[in-house]
Amino acid sequence: MAEMTDKERVSKAFLLLKETGFWAVENNGDCNTSGWYNVPENEKNVVFYHEQDAMSFEEEGFLNGILFLSHSGDAKVICNVFSDIGFIIKWSGKGDEKIAIMNKLYAGHLEDTPELKKRLFGTDNEVNNG
Repeated sequence: MAEMTDKERVSKAFLLLKETGFWAVENNGDCNTSGWYNVPENEKNVVFYHEQDAMSFEEEGFLNGILFLSHSGDAKVICNVFSDIGFIIKWSGKGDEKIAIMNKLYAGHLEDTPELKKRLFGTDNEVNNG
């Protein structure tokens, strides 16, 4: 059986989040503003990425960078679901900051290039699971 692509694993995570009561939508809008505009008014637990974020996927379905997730509600649940599926998570713990997910290959690249990691996340600390 072929290895799941990152895109397939992301879709699986979104399905799991829907099953736990999240409004979870992939490729929601063309930017963050339109993505939030599409969220139904009374939704409390929300997670999505938009078309610009989707450019992080290569044609073959693997992440070639970081996929940033917009969210509201219980972000720890989101982090745990993506971590359990095998992604590396970087999140500040602040509700207004996006959750960054990446595959192990890209996370390893960040560990090897501290200047890039500092530019992306404002820290030299090890990339971790939130």
